[in-house]
Amino acid sequence: MNRFNLQLISLLVLDLLSVNLPFLWIFHSEWRYHARKTAGILLGYLIMACGLFLFAARLHTGLSRHSLLWALSLMGSSFFLCLFLTKVKFQAVAYTLFLFKNVSDSASLLSRMMAIGITHRISGLSEQVFTCFWELVLIPSAVAIITAVIGPRLKKAVHYTRFLPVWRRMLLIPALFFIMFYIDLGLKYSPYLYPPSHNYSVLFITIFWLICVYIVHITTLQILFLLTQSFALKEEYRTMKLISDALTSQTANLQASLEQLLKARHDFRHHLVILQGLMTQSQYRSAADYIERYLGNKDICPVHTYCANTAVNALLNYYLQTAREHSVHVTASICLPKSFSMPDVDFCTILGNLLSNALESCLRQESGVPAISVNISPAGQSMITLCIRNSYSHEIREQDGQFISSKRGDVGIGTSSVRYLTERYHGFLNFRHENGIFEASVFLNPSMDTASAS
Repeated sequence: MNRFNLQLISLLVLDLLSVNLPFLWIFHSEWRYHARKTAGILLGYLIMACGLFLFAARLHTGLSRHSLLWALSLMGSSFFLCLFLTKVKFQAVAYTLFLFKNVSDSASLLSRMMAIGITHRISGLSEQVFTCFWELVLIPSAVAIITAVIGPRLKKAVHYTRFLPVWRRMLLIPALFFIMFYIDLGLKYSPYLYPPSHNYSVLFITIFWLICVYIVHITTLQILFLLTQSFALKEEYRTMKLISDALTSQTANLQASLEQLLKARHDFRHHLVILQGLMTQSQYRSAADYIERYLGNKDICPVHTYCANTAVNALLNYYLQTAREHSVHVTASICLPKSFSMPDVDFCTILGNLLSNALESCLRQESGVPAISVNISPAGQSMITLCIRNSYSHEIREQDGQFISSKRGDVGIGTSSVRYLTERYHGFLNFRHENGIFEASVFLNPSMDTASAS
């Protein structure tokens, strides 16, 4: 193998890795296979892609690694590879690959400019060698920097907003930059870079274009992340309204109970007089019937005290009382202090969404006895565990590791809010479903925020 082929293969591998490795690193938690098998599949893909390109280059001498045909082939094969290796939704896969292709192409064009500028001033230097050198330096550096800057935001944006239709339009942004590069900047400007027609305005146009690309991507991901937070705030508002309605309902029930108690105290003497008269006349059966009728009129809506926290107690009363009214068997084991180290509204958002899903599943149950079990307890000094189990009889659908809402036909917003808040409080969320029982387990560690703040 001559030096030219060695340089070409190294650059081909670099093109492939600069697109696929950042994606696999950012979404490593979504891998379908273990690390060794994933690395083996990726290595086989690299060898096959390089072999096919060298074979095609011999058949078509005009084929270049910078040609639109090769770039489209690269993106298509990388797209199917990443879909095969991960569980990420296809819109997010395409967006991420095109994004890093923008970065790789930009660094490649900048490398050509730098190599031409150096060889134009220093005679005897090989432009091809310098271009290869700068690409091997700039492409990995640019990809690593952008991965570090954009990677965390991209992962959160995809994780919490993958169910939104906005991703179909988001995909157009890097795809249009890709087309613009190969139709305009990458191919059209290249002939004008060579001496003696070296034009410095092209360099400024390219740098300005690179800045625009990066600003657009970072801003777009920031907007998506803010959109995620807005969904969480929407769920918090819904939970606060639900707690307020539950507290209002409980207050009305307590007021009705109090009024009934005062009326009972006022009338109690009269009832005793009637009972005394019946007992004096030895009408014991009539007295017993009178007592039974008197007790039957005292239909008071029960208010259970599950825990000392007012908001959590109101929420539990709202959902569990609704479940009992629909003949759902309810068991609850709650051990929660009056106050704990996270806002009530955030904890109630998690609890309310999970209880809502559990109640909905029980109401849809067509066979067997519907049942809900709630367990909340502290773990250690400041951690909280939450486990909700419910029966179900319908089919549970999943997409990309997310559960499909029966109401919307897509990934549920409430579940995404639970995931967002669980990670916000340094916890983890786990779902299991088997043998007609669905279980949602949440572990929260809000004390980490307090420890880091101090």
